Amino acid sequence: GYTYSGHPLAAAAAIGTLDTYKDDKIMENATAMAKPWEDAIHSLKDMPHVVDIRNCGILGAIQLDNASNDDPGRFAREAYVELFNKGVMVRYTGNNIALSPPLILNQDHIDQLFTTIRDVVSNLS
Repeated sequence: GYTYSGHPLAAAAAIGTLDTYKDDKIMENATAMAKPWEDAIHSLKDMPHVVDIRNCGILGAIQLDNASNDDPGRFAREAYVELFNKGVMVRYTGNNIALSPPLILNQDHIDQLFTTIRDVVSNLS
């Protein structure tokens, strides 16, 4: 093994983290938010530039069309920058806006996130 494999301090931190997940019902919250998340992300399906939407639990991706053959991924990149400027952290890869929220999200977070995404994607040109 490695020098610090199974180090007691790291093991204690892991146990503490698992205890917090259990005590604060973090996984239960993520499970409860899966359906509202799915409804919210798929509500964007008829927007201009949206090609595909997919999710698994509270993970999701919004695929945007190519702005042009000369600059593939431009819409996703521009959306990423504008969302960041509005205080929303997402990732983009190729033509996709990738979403992976914290497990402690609630309905207000979902509403704020997708209202902001709807606004930004509506203004892409």
